[in-house]
Amino acid sequence: MGRRSSVGWLVALIAIVGIGLVVLVAVPLRTCPTCRGLAKKLAAPSGAVSFRVNCPECADRGTVTQSRYLRGSLLAPQVARLFQSQRDERLKDFAKYLDQVAALGGKNPDDVSGASFFPGQRWGLLRFLLWEDKNYILVEILDMTPAANQSGVGVVLLGLDGRVLDYLHCACNSNWGSLALEVLESRSPDGALLTIHAHQGNQGKETDIRDANMRASLDGSGREYPMQLGAQMDVRIGLKNGRFEVLTAPKTGSR
Repeated sequence: MGRRSSVGWLVALIAIVGIGLVVLVAVPLRTCPTCRGLAKKLAAPSGAVSFRVNCPECADRGTVTQSRYLRGSLLAPQVARLFQSQRDERLKDFAKYLDQVAALGGKNPDDVSGASFFPGQRWGLLRFLLWEDKNYILVEILDMTPAANQSGVGVVLLGLDGRVLDYLHCACNSNWGSLALEVLESRSPDGALLTIHAHQGNQGKETDIRDANMRASLDGSGREYPMQLGAQMDVRIGLKNGRFEVLTAPKTGSR
């Protein structure tokens, strides 16, 4: 009887250990090492999350299993620091960390941030982007204190390893109107990833975009951002082989 009892206890112990291992391996228990639960940290006091970071590891749940946690972050350290600068108390560090990413990636920091093309104190929104079966980081550049008589937007594409793959910066005379950047939530039939809107300030007055003193810069050579048509326009931008691609020319006239 005593031997049977010992065997029973051994079986029960093995079962308990097995269940514990299953829980450890399969149940999310640890903070995601890639996004560090950023989506939840960006949530409003009510708990509503207005901005998704699209973490490929935890799907913005904020936690992963122990086995996944032990494999570490998908991000290079400099990208991880930049990613976390979206938290309110760290916004002031965004420009510094973006410059670090650019410098370590062998790029001119002022070109990557857009400071070479138009001044202004910057901060940004970052999200993971799955495109053509590859994961990227998409950085939206926003101006906190844009220069006088200027409206600007920018977007930077990063690899998870910290490489600066591409960037696009645009600015226009704010006396003419303004520019706005919209990242599309779902892929459009034409393959557009984002849209840059140019809005004329004086509605009802037809004014050519050339009067906006428009400027733009795409990384590299041989690519042009369309600036010659229309008073109100949308320029749709896609992504191909890790580079931004202008898909549609601006439309002329009012809508």
